[in-house]
Amino acid sequence: MNTTLRYSPRAAGAVAYFKRRNNDIDIFVEDKAAPNLWVKMLNNFLPEGTKLESVTPLGGRKEVIEACKLDQDVSERRALYLIDADFDLLHGKPKKKLKKLYRLRSYCVENYLLNEDSILSAATTFDDAATVQEAKQRLGFSEWVRENNNPLRMLFVCYAVANKLDESIATIKLSVHPLFRDCRVSLCPQKTFVRVLSIYRTLRAQFDRSVIETIKAEVEERFDRLGLLAVVSGKDYLFPAFRNQFKSQFGLTVKDDVFKVMLADKSGCQIDPYLKRRLTQIL
Repeated sequence: MNTTLRYSPRAAGAVAYFKRRNNDIDIFVEDKAAPNLWVKMLNNFLPEGTKLESVTPLGGRKEVIEACKLDQDVSERRALYLIDADFDLLHGKPKKKLKKLYRLRSYCVENYLLNEDSILSAATTFDDAATVQEAKQRLGFSEWVRENNNPLRMLFVCYAVANKLDESIATIKLSVHPLFRDCRVSLCPQKTFVRVLSIYRTLRAQFDRSVIETIKAEVEERFDRLGLLAVVSGKDYLFPAFRNQFKSQFGLTVKDDVFKVMLADKSGCQIDPYLKRRLTQIL
């Protein structure tokens, strides 16, 4: 159960004020990920000697943006408001022009955790006899990405098209689990196709084929340019499959939130050099 406190946009400044002794910068986030995940990850981006012991969760993207709007010319405190990219990357949608707002360069923060350096560090922790090279071969992360690329491309292109045309159509809220093969680490192309076909049929009842195909072609181009690890939901689709793969190879015994914090602690700033530069400029 997630017991993380969340604060209203108007309360953001007051909350940050009470944390000023523990933080050299105020960080405001969506509350979908555990606060300690953010703290562990962001400390890898901050200049040496910078103090960050907590972040402030504000709810969803809307609340974070609203709080940022209220902090354009008021606060003298150093601050950054972080939001997930969601479908923005596949839509080619620009970030809102707000001072202190930073949009992640992936679907969500969990995508940042799925980088080979942090994964292999965790693997050699769970199996302290394995070398990095042995862990890399056993995990087969690159092969896993290639195996899942086509079904996830088909699925998230469809999701992005539906999200663009009719946000009421269920997409990301649909669980990934019914799409797994028996091994539960890879998506079944046939099961994925059935879901995609159902969504496109719903769209065809409302929109001309030419409209759908035009948007679909644009989304496909962005998917191929940006890559699966950036535009597919790390939280809802990539992480569940990766966790199963990791568990089968290294006997994962901790809860998901704990595992994510472990990965965040080992993730380096190379996963988003633009975020590192932004934080360095602020500080």
